[in-house]
Amino acid sequence: MNRKTNDKYFLKDVFDQAIDFLHDHPSESVIMHLKDDAIEVKPKESRYIESNGKVQIIEYNGFNKMDEVYQKIANLSILNKEKIHEKEYNGFFYKGKDNFPVLGKVGDSTGIRGKIVLWTRNDFKYNNNDKVGTTVAIPGMGDCKRYPTDGDKCYPRISNSDEILVQDAYNIIDADDKCDLINSILSNNIDVYTPKGEIYDSQSSNVLKFYGIKNHEEVDIDSVLTLDFANIQGVFDVTSIQRKSEYINDKLSELFKVTTMFYHHWFVLDYPTDDLIYKIQHSTSIITKEKRSINNDIMIDDFLVSSGIDYYIVSTKNACLQRRTVKNQQGYEEDLIKTNYKCVDNKKNKWRVVLKGDYYNIQSSYDAKCLTYFNNRLSINYCDDNQNKQFSFKNGKICSRNSGYCLDNKFQVRPTVITSSRYEHLTCSSNYLRAGYQCCRNQYAKVEKVDDFGNWAKENGEWCGIGYERCPFEVLGYHCCSSVNPKVVKEDEYGKWGEEDGQLCGIGEMNRVVLFRIRNVKTKQCILVNNSDGNLIDLGECTTSNHSLWHVTNVDEYNNKRITSDKNGKCLYAANACTSGLEVCENVMNIKDRYMHFEFVEDKYLCVKNNRNQKYNCLSSKTLNFEETYDKNDQSFQWEIQDIDGGIITRKETDPYNPDRNHDLPKDSPDNTSTSDCPVDDYPCCSPEITEVAYTDEKGTWGIENDGWCFISGSTSTPKSSEPTTTVNTTTTTISSTVSTSSKATPTIKSGHTVYWFYHAFTNKCLYAPQEPNNPITVKPCDDTDYSKWMVLPSRKGYFYSMAQLLLNITNYC
Repeated sequence: MNRKTNDKYFLKDVFDQAIDFLHDHPSESVIMHLKDDAIEVKPKESRYIESNGKVQIIEYNGFNKMDEVYQKIANLSILNKEKIHEKEYNGFFYKGKDNFPVLGKVGDSTGIRGKIVLWTRNDFKYNNNDKVGTTVAIPGMGDCKRYPTDGDKCYPRISNSDEILVQDAYNIIDADDKCDLINSILSNNIDVYTPKGEIYDSQSSNVLKFYGIKNHEEVDIDSVLTLDFANIQGVFDVTSIQRKSEYINDKLSELFKVTTMFYHHWFVLDYPTDDLIYKIQHSTSIITKEKRSINNDIMIDDFLVSSGIDYYIVSTKNACLQRRTVKNQQGYEEDLIKTNYKCVDNKKNKWRVVLKGDYYNIQSSYDAKCLTYFNNRLSINYCDDNQNKQFSFKNGKICSRNSGYCLDNKFQVRPTVITSSRYEHLTCSSNYLRAGYQCCRNQYAKVEKVDDFGNWAKENGEWCGIGYERCPFEVLGYHCCSSVNPKVVKEDEYGKWGEEDGQLCGIGEMNRVVLFRIRNVKTKQCILVNNSDGNLIDLGECTTSNHSLWHVTNVDEYNNKRITSDKNGKCLYAANACTSGLEVCENVMNIKDRYMHFEFVEDKYLCVKNNRNQKYNCLSSKTLNFEETYDKNDQSFQWEIQDIDGGIITRKETDPYNPDRNHDLPKDSPDNTSTSDCPVDDYPCCSPEITEVAYTDEKGTWGIENDGWCFISGSTSTPKSSEPTTTVNTTTTTISSTVSTSSKATPTIKSGHTVYWFYHAFTNKCLYAPQEPNNPITVKPCDDTDYSKWMVLPSRKGYFYSMAQLLLNITNYC
């Protein structure tokens, strides 16, 4: 699904996204491999679309032969003269004939920087002899499922006139088998198949050339390439592709020993890590101790670590060393260091290891602060040369240099999956942003909804995401336990409870049964289980009896739903995508042409997709069957999922589960429009409890919430002063008030203004004014000079005056 268009993801979309990337990163290249994967050629194609409230059949012209398909691809790419980023579309494609073109320089027409290189698995010929891209054949290795059990079926293949050595055993079941196969290739310890089906011994000259070796001497290898596919397509157990890929990548990182060296060896990776990419980049030369020192690389327990890369520090109990931000009893945020909490994919779980003589600084990837052991406790503080911030790391034990204190359990450094820099400092999962929602400004906001996606709250009438992990207990006002194996301290009707940091926390899933009524908009009646025949549905009065109550659950990532009766536990189905009925769910799955997965199209129409024609058949209150043709303006086809009050029916009246139906991403209903006068100048309204006025202007009165300005809606309060009573912080800069103790001359501070340092937490430096006006402002180590100080009017529309320039009577320099 294309998130920009909410439509299918087409080849043109792939090209567009690659070109956008190259426009932003002109020194990079994109190699795209196209495969003719059972394309069905037919002259016409029928599609069903909705138009003017009715389903219509639209005929599209197709292709008569594959040449036309390849011509279309050429028209979209190498022949496309449309303008994109002020440049012809085809200018982003490499048009040379070399199998292994050189990178070249940016803008060089012979190189491939800033271009897409198209490889095709077979000849994509059109217009007789013209061709799309360069043919790079990838021999099939689908028969290799176990290594080394399957023997020669797992031998890598030589293709393209002996130019390319390929390992693409995509059907291997076990991740360890895949790692062993890759290791055999890296160590030149496996025989090779030729295009003619012959077998070359691993030590033959035809194989050794791919390793740059002949008679133990280096040879020219500019004309050969090894392609190693490190991904797995065939996943036959409950482990996700991501988890298997991460396991394989971690194993590969361990394989890159100190003397590892490869030539023209490319790896195809799923969910790659920064660590593995770095090691592959440096695999063209032996990484000696001297080179490690130059590259700031460190050996920790036989694992090569780069000081410029983020890592997890994971215990043998699968817990992560991490920072956990909590609110203390005074209401202030406080960072705690945890060693027994589950790993979560965010910057506060990630660290960089920096060599300090014979010891290490362990720096938080979040803000470059250092792990510290002082006064018998772990904390996080700004890095310096203090021995309290230096640790040894040997045989899995992390110990403080200053006291000899060692963290419980043994730890190992583990790579982290590469992520976009735009997600680095989020306070919630990046999944919310990808779905078009923001993180809540107040991460302690009351959770109003928990669904399969995560935890939700509302700010200024808009849904926003909370946290990194879904927690059903949040709707009760409690967090889920973060410990790897939390101890159960009590059980009640909601489930099991543990205790962390003096607070109760939920363990596992909360016991909650959510039930629905399905009500027709036209008749105001609900779908019931037939009183006489429990295998039929009926239409009748909406009540709270279990005859009219239904479980509605998601069954896949496409938001298809299963509807099960609370009366008899049977599933709603549509025979031949038409006739409705109820049956034991397991039986429905075993009967041909019975459909039991439904969609609520536009949140109004209860439909099933007919596999024969991919058309929606939707439920009618007139027939209680799923009709092939439906009029969207006919309310007999429109349904609501609600109770008497328009919310969710639950078994417990006190269940605080959010009154939003289903498990869809939250959407505001049309009648839920806000009457608020916010936002004002893009600033949100303050929460009702924020009544203290910090500033007043022509717009009205302003307060401070979540370290930012907010508008006090309808407030008539008089401000206590022209200065905020709370320091305002941004995500990257801390504004600290200063008090001058120097006896030297100081400039006059204007009425209502305050003097601040502007401190940048990540670099540990302050904003520094130039000694000459009109020169650039810089950041330097903080000091007590006037060059580090700024006079500020704490308002939404204030200026920052340099104290150093005011001392020179330059009053308009800001």
